Amino acid sequence: MPVAISSPLASAEPVRRKLWTREECDLLVHSGILDPQRYELIEGELIERVSKNHPHMYAVMLLCRWLNRIFSEGRVLQEPSIRLARADTRYSDPEPDAVVLNRPYDRLRTRPIPWISYWRSRFPILL
Repeated sequence: MPVAISSPLASAEPVRRKLWTREECDLLVHSGILDPQRYELIEGELIERVSKNHPHMYAVMLLCRWLNRIFSEGRVLQEPSIRLARADTRYSDPEPDAVVLNRPYDRLRTRPIPWISYWRSRFPILL
């Protein structure tokens, strides 16, 4: 016979979560406990990766085409391997589907142009 609970349990405590750091995850990977191909560190939580099936790959391809039209060829990378500076975030190590660069990929070793200067040179009336 089904039973209905009319009020929440008074003794139930909130679930405590462990926020993982990048350093801790690196240790888990190097010790063989964590498979970096199956999990991604996002804001301190280990998130299981979604399988990259046909609809996902197609959506990423369309997204990159659209971004290339907006930001010009050579500024969009599809599924790049990135590593954020440790000062930027201690609790995330994302692997994005797409990244928009602030300068063309083939000029990554040169001094960057400030983003506002890039747009001002193309649309001087608007800025």
